[in-house]
Amino acid sequence: MNSATEDRGPLFLQAIWIEAAIASLFVAARIFTRIKIQGKLSPDDYLLVLALLSGFMSGGLATRSVNWGFGKHIYYLSREQVSQAIKYQYMAQPFAYMALVFGRVSFAVSLLMIIATNKLRRWILYGLIIGQLLINIIFICLGLGQCSPPAKYWNPSIPGSCMSPRVIVAAGYVQGSWNIFTDFALALLPGVIISNLNMKISLKVGLVVLMSLGIFNMAAAIITVVEISRIGGTSDFTYEYIIADIWGIIQTYLAITVASIPFIKPLFRDSNVFNLKFYRSIIAKSSFRTHTSRHRSRFGTFKRGYTMQKDDRTCGSPAPLSPANESFIITALPSVKFDGSNRNNNLREAHEFSLA
Repeated sequence: MNSATEDRGPLFLQAIWIEAAIASLFVAARIFTRIKIQGKLSPDDYLLVLALLSGFMSGGLATRSVNWGFGKHIYYLSREQVSQAIKYQYMAQPFAYMALVFGRVSFAVSLLMIIATNKLRRWILYGLIIGQLLINIIFICLGLGQCSPPAKYWNPSIPGSCMSPRVIVAAGYVQGSWNIFTDFALALLPGVIISNLNMKISLKVGLVVLMSLGIFNMAAAIITVVEISRIGGTSDFTYEYIIADIWGIIQTYLAITVASIPFIKPLFRDSNVFNLKFYRSIIAKSSFRTHTSRHRSRFGTFKRGYTMQKDDRTCGSPAPLSPANESFIITALPSVKFDGSNRNNNLREAHEFSLA
């Protein structure tokens, strides 16, 4: 392919929005499960929603960057294109880091609520949470303040000064290393605790797998750091940084997805959610309502509150209605009196009256 037409931008956008859609489905399933089971959301749920929203913000700004040429070779872009592409990438980075932080902290808070049954475990998790917040916030502030004024980062012609790139690279290694350690600890801790519980081996293995999926996030973090190291001194960063950014996106949405998966397991035990018969019954009811409408067009209009039954084609008796539905018939048919002593007969009379 001609280097002038090479463009990794579309690949970057596909990675962003496909993974965002997948993560959104898992977060929605988790929220649905929490509301269905306990009737309310917990702090870890709100943190996960913040992570997803931060990911959306990062993805939106990265999309703007691609529109300005991010993903193409820098020497085929105009000065304005390079400036705008770098500016939107600069704006997207803090949201990407915060999405990762909120995702990890959400999972750590979940572990605090589930398995932190003694002081040592609680302090380990508190340490991981505080470390995540402090190190990543410092790194974000360092990245945003590396140039004064900030616009000099994407427009070198502006008067001002910037930090040495070595400082940012060193800080990035510290931040990346801590994030890898956090992912490893959050994956290892549940496995160690669950493996010591007295339960069936199959259940124990299943729980360990569900609660230790963060190991994949750790692998994505390692690949991201290695990829950034590989392209460290490149001048063609609008093209070369795409692969590292794709792995960063994988890491971001994988953290959100991994934090959701263990908590949607109850959905798979719900006979009404993942039972094919449930959906078939809905279709059957819908078809029956359609038949009811056709029946009404042939025999006249039924009064509000009446429930069609299978034997209505032979003008059989309707099923007894609830008092709330009975009041609808009273309103629709004022000539029919309900004295409460012979309710079923009164309902039969209302039925026959409506067919007349």
